[in-house]
Amino acid sequence: MGIGEQLLTELKPEHIGDLEEFLRKSTLKGMSKVTVRTYIYQAMELLKYVKKPFCEISKREIEDWLLTKSEPSRETALIQIRGVFRLANGGVVPDSIRGIEIGASRRATPVDSFDNLLTQDDLKKMAESSPNPRVLTYSPAGGRMPT
Repeated sequence: MGIGEQLLTELKPEHIGDLEEFLRKSTLKGMSKVTVRTYIYQAMELLKYVKKPFCEISKREIEDWLLTKSEPSRETALIQIRGVFRLANGGVVPDSIRGIEIGASRRATPVDSFDNLLTQDDLKKMAESSPNPRVLTYSPAGGRMPT
């Protein structure tokens, strides 16, 4: 039994109704199946955690559930849950989820100073050394150079 099937067996009938409403509206909206699947998975996890239908879930319960997630995945989970709540609630984000803010995870900066960046000359030398002649037709800024 997969994780989704296991979660589904642990949900109450009123939870299934909430998810079916989301599924119906997301299909009408034309959301991709992959997106719908990930949103439903997050919604199933939330419903399993709080053991209540969407309309009874408080802001505090959503925040407590988000704290069970790793820091990098909290923002994604919140976005997905907002999408589920919005569609299941007729396009309106309910008060229970409105106003929940998550700080962006602090990722390391890819460069520690501008000294480590490539210069225009470095990019030109790289392009000139390429065996592919098409590389020379693009400028370092990404636009096409006149030939």
